[in-house]
Amino acid sequence: MTDQDSTPLSVIMPARQSPASLEQLLEILEEQAVQSREGKGYYLHCRECGHRITMFTETMRVDNQHRFMVVSPSNNRFQIGCFRDALGCSIHGHPDSTHSWFEGYAWCFAHCGNCESHLGWYYQSLKQEYFFGLMIDRLVEQRPRQPSE
Repeated sequence: MTDQDSTPLSVIMPARQSPASLEQLLEILEEQAVQSREGKGYYLHCRECGHRITMFTETMRVDNQHRFMVVSPSNNRFQIGCFRDALGCSIHGHPDSTHSWFEGYAWCFAHCGNCESHLGWYYQSLKQEYFFGLMIDRLVEQRPRQPSE
């Protein structure tokens, strides 16, 4: 898939409104799991290379939600999660407000800082507020090592 295939479009469907009841249940369970891990230092890594991207403690809500199902101009669907920061990402391109999924925000591409895989988008407002919208299926969870491990 190219970056052009995953360009944001102003079509947005909250993940909670998915018609599949199993999918709704899985999302509720995941939200509960995220809440139970907050503050415990669980990391999210790039699925391709294992590079550390962000932590569960960086999750945030935009428009009162953490996860969204979004659709690109070429009709590709992505489930993204919103994060305050993603220090393992590199940002590519110039901010563009065209077809933004989030009103008042311009977007750039967010890639893995190690292997350059496209992981999602970086959003910035005119007020210099920002967040990352990262594709959930391109991240893997890893808990921190304990001193006894």
